[in-house]
Amino acid sequence: MKYKKIITFFLASIFIINFFISSTYIYADELYSKEYIISQEEEFAMNEYMGSGIEDYKYKEGTIPILISAPHTVKQWRNNQYKSADVYTGALVKTLNETTGAHIIYKTTTNGDENYTTEETDYRKKIKDIVESNNIRVVLDLHGMTLEKESDIDIGTGNTYNINLLNQDYIYSSIINSLNSLNHTTNKYFIGGGPYTISTYVSQKIGIPSVQLEINRKFRDTDSENFTYIVEQLSKMIKNINNEPYEIKGLEVSEITTSSVNLSWDSIPGINKYEIYRSKTENGTYSKVAISDNNSYTDSNLKSGETYYYKIKCVDGEFSNVLTVNTICSEPKAKVSASQSKTIKVSWNKVYGANGYELYRSTSKDGKYSKVKTITDGKTLSFDDTKLETGRTYYYKIRAYKTINNKKVYSDYSSVVSTTLKLSKPSVTLSSAYRKIYVKWKKVNDASGYEVYRASSKTGKYSKVKTITKGSTLSYTNSNLASKKKYYYKVRAFKVVSGKKVYSSYSDIKNIKTK
Repeated sequence: MKYKKIITFFLASIFIINFFISSTYIYADELYSKEYIISQEEEFAMNEYMGSGIEDYKYKEGTIPILISAPHTVKQWRNNQYKSADVYTGALVKTLNETTGAHIIYKTTTNGDENYTTEETDYRKKIKDIVESNNIRVVLDLHGMTLEKESDIDIGTGNTYNINLLNQDYIYSSIINSLNSLNHTTNKYFIGGGPYTISTYVSQKIGIPSVQLEINRKFRDTDSENFTYIVEQLSKMIKNINNEPYEIKGLEVSEITTSSVNLSWDSIPGINKYEIYRSKTENGTYSKVAISDNNSYTDSNLKSGETYYYKIKCVDGEFSNVLTVNTICSEPKAKVSASQSKTIKVSWNKVYGANGYELYRSTSKDGKYSKVKTITDGKTLSFDDTKLETGRTYYYKIRAYKTINNKKVYSDYSSVVSTTLKLSKPSVTLSSAYRKIYVKWKKVNDASGYEVYRASSKTGKYSKVKTITKGSTLSYTNSNLASKKKYYYKVRAFKVVSGKKVYSSYSDIKNIKTK
């Protein structure tokens, strides 16, 4: 019994050790056989890597929105001679189609060099068609590098300007995180951003992120362990890229009106549907209000002066950051009334959502308007503009504002309203004597003088009998009149403005008989 326990323990130990050894790699019976690798490579290796000579390229459809290109599976014609094939990149790309479900395209003849031309070749046209038809998210361009290179894999991102990744940095991060067991470098041997590369064509002409991957020759062989290992690493990388959630960035407001908001955001290559969500509170329930087929959306029929919260996502993606948007307040409706003391009262209606108002004044309708008052309380709906000049016409307009993130967002201006600041009409009293009438009136502020008018009947013709040229003179004696006759009087004040007289209204008509 004791020996049986020892044997059992020994066998169990061997099993555990083998398990941990194999789990750091893969099970031995999962290694791709030499025969399998050769069969995958056979259509490229024929005729000393001249290919089958039947088709220029082949395309195999995938199930995930990633396309892998292998343009050097066979020899290519460059500078009047054949360029060696990147051997076993064909076997790799076909195997990756099986392990990941990625779409693949690869060369099968020596018709030109797809990485050494800017022409719209059939191969490039097919890539464009695949991208557009399948909403491809990223294109991986697979190449080979020599055994002497220090790295196992070089990642060509299009140099420091990141032109191939199109600022979709999650792709590079996902690649690096997936290849942590490989000796990898970035842009050391290949930048993937040359003017002729597939990566440049895809990123600049089609607008899809692209990465050029260069695989060391030691992994491109019939050696089962090395081939299996690189397939495993690349498969993990591709799956991780595909599983990275789409994240909306750059959400902003491009235009705001009183009843609409135009939103825009950075487009995600391969995505043509975006969901727009809106809420009335930042942490409240967000409702889907629309699906946009491009990277902008105009939300209409909103309430003026209202605050809205937006976030955007695409299918299987993460929500963007919340964007707070305030529609512009409606324009106020203003009116004015002039008092008789150098003051004009401006009033307006309450504007929903307004935190305050700004009042502007001019002395001509189309002249320069200066701000005369900022009202910092949205409940204040009038302002007395004082110390004005009698006889002048003043023009006003007002706009509401709402403070958003410590910045004022303004409504349109109200329609211009105007009034002329007039003199008060005089208050007149009469007294009489023999063939005389004494006309007196109360002082009118700001008056330069007064004019006295007389008639023999209330509705008769009034004639000016006296012009008083001093604002301080408040009486006039009308002499040499007929005895015991009734006379009617009215008085108006005036002020000289820019050489012209500006008049008050006439006083009430008064009458009296001489003695």
